[in-house]
Amino acid sequence: MKTVKSTLLLVLVCLITSVCAGASQSHIILPVTQGGQNFFGEFALDGSLVRNLGSYPGGTRDYVPDEQGNLHTYTGTFNPSMMSQNNGSWTSQTYAGWSTVNNLSYGGIAVLGNSVYVTDMWTAYDGNPQGIVRFSKNGGAPVRFATSIEPIDVATEGSYVYALSGNYWNSLSVYNPADLSFMRNIPLVGTDVRSIAVKKNGELFTADWSGNICHLSSTGQLLDTLTIPGMTFSDINLDEETGSIVLGTGFGRGIFLTDENLDSYRQFTASDPSLGFPTEFASFQVVPEPSILAFTGLGLMCAMVRKRK
Repeated sequence: MKTVKSTLLLVLVCLITSVCAGASQSHIILPVTQGGQNFFGEFALDGSLVRNLGSYPGGTRDYVPDEQGNLHTYTGTFNPSMMSQNNGSWTSQTYAGWSTVNNLSYGGIAVLGNSVYVTDMWTAYDGNPQGIVRFSKNGGAPVRFATSIEPIDVATEGSYVYALSGNYWNSLSVYNPADLSFMRNIPLVGTDVRSIAVKKNGELFTADWSGNICHLSSTGQLLDTLTIPGMTFSDINLDEETGSIVLGTGFGRGIFLTDENLDSYRQFTASDPSLGFPTEFASFQVVPEPSILAFTGLGLMCAMVRKRK
């Protein structure tokens, strides 16, 4: 009898483990137009609209969700704002001299802890400063650092800040967010890279203006490549929990999906044809979906343990 109970207990543990392992899925967050209305929409990968996330600030060139599900945007060009969404309302922060060149594939934003990082380019008149600007979600004073570079995108893997710059955007500069110090430079394969994504182990994914998606080692060595003919990529985002990759394209050529294996791709379309995507950027929101089966199994397991005692 003990053997039967032990076997059943083991089966329940395996079941719960497998259910919980798949308890998250990728949702895509996109700016949406519908009937003259603009809003951020959260979509399942099959194209169905999961929910309306509220208004979409006009002029937004990139955006990122934080761990609490709030959105932060890089909105504007020569006098941009870092806008933050909380419970459906928006707050705005800016910083003197912060600007970007008027190219929709330029301008990146990343979030790490309580800080939001945005790229800063050299532009005429009051936009001469360059580097990375760090904003505080708690309202602290902004700080500019990395002033020796002119980046067009920024990313983080949870520990460090990576900025895309260099001639024809072919190198990454890595910074320590604790003291904003420079750590190292990573040369990239190819040229005209427009966006980067970084895994927790430091491996890189890049998207360039020639339709190439590259998987690189943490030191910049090429591991794999996927090319989508005729595309000009302006944005790449990775959901490491599921391995999904979403790409935005220049000139409104669509949103594309692939994964870390870089074996295939498909264009993302909304199930509702009345929804349009007026953006060159896309982002992921990882959505936890705990299963009632897992909780039921956990309850049964606990009951059996108590009974055995």
